[in-house]
Amino acid sequence: MEKITLRKAANTLEVLNNYTSKEVLTQFELKLKNTEDKSQLIEEKNFLLKNLIEMQMKKRHFFKINSPFENTCKVCNGTGEIYKFNKKMVEINCPQCKGEGHKEIKCPQCKGVGRFVKRWKSGGGINVECKHCHGTKVIEVKCIDCQTTGKIKKLVPDHRIKDTTPCSKCKSVGFITKPKIKKAYREPNNPVIPSGMIINVK
Repeated sequence: MEKITLRKAANTLEVLNNYTSKEVLTQFELKLKNTEDKSQLIEEKNFLLKNLIEMQMKKRHFFKINSPFENTCKVCNGTGEIYKFNKKMVEINCPQCKGEGHKEIKCPQCKGVGRFVKRWKSGGGINVECKHCHGTKVIEVKCIDCQTTGKIKKLVPDHRIKDTTPCSKCKSVGFITKPKIKKAYREPNNPVIPSGMIINVK
């Protein structure tokens, strides 16, 4: 069998050079209806998707296939394969402080109001500015999650696909073919002849 390349697979499915997962799967579905050699098309579709997924994983550490199928396989999410990745440790922005190393919280003294009523012993009072937040309603505190560094270490999947397993649910196609529903036979409603006698009349 001839070795599959990106150019060959893209030409077979008639997708553009800057292809997307939706374009690959759309063209694959169209070609699938008009060909007998489904295995070759599936192999080329999977080859293109693997490259797309690895490129997306390199940038985002996760992948999401934009499937155009109406009845997408829920096991493989439309890819036709189950992927396994190696894990690696990376530094990412702390989600709590968004990489700042500190975050703002509601002032605990004035409860986020910015002012409070100072009461006198005589029973009166005066509205004064909160000295803790200086009327800003919030105070800045150190982020405990990242220890003020703004970065945290996280174990994420590596961008290289370690192993693939063909999806047994959809047979590597990516969608489930809806079975034709046969209409159930209904006995005619005859007001004169009892329904139990209709079979004998036939």
